[in-house]
Amino acid sequence: MAAVLEKQAKHWTYEDYYKLDDDQRYEIIGGHLLTAPAPTLWHQDWLMDLAILLRQHIRKNHLGCLFIAPVDVVFDDENTVQPDLVFIASANAGILRQRAIFGAPDLLVELVSPSSVRRDRYVKKELYARFGVKE
Repeated sequence: MAAVLEKQAKHWTYEDYYKLDDDQRYEIIGGHLLTAPAPTLWHQDWLMDLAILLRQHIRKNHLGCLFIAPVDVVFDDENTVQPDLVFIASANAGILRQRAIFGAPDLLVELVSPSSVRRDRYVKKELYARFGVKE
């Protein structure tokens, strides 16, 4: 389960997040800085299988780009997430930048683990819908 790192009085932004200088995995949701442990080996194995299948299809059909975590998706200054898989259609490539994806991807995939059920199924699902993620 993710832990809130700072007192709720601190309101985190993407620029604050980007300046963090360590190897932790962070996300910002609603201005709150969250961290999570590395995924389980089961999670990583399933993620790799799914990524390989999707990437083959995407490349064969010239559909766009696929990214695997960790990759930052910045919805606005107060909401930066690292989904497990991110697909950007060729027509939406304008949201790709060197350091992150700025805007709503066409597809976000979260592999739900026991420790991430609440955040992935409810908090992030609502966030993705609010910012117009198609799938």
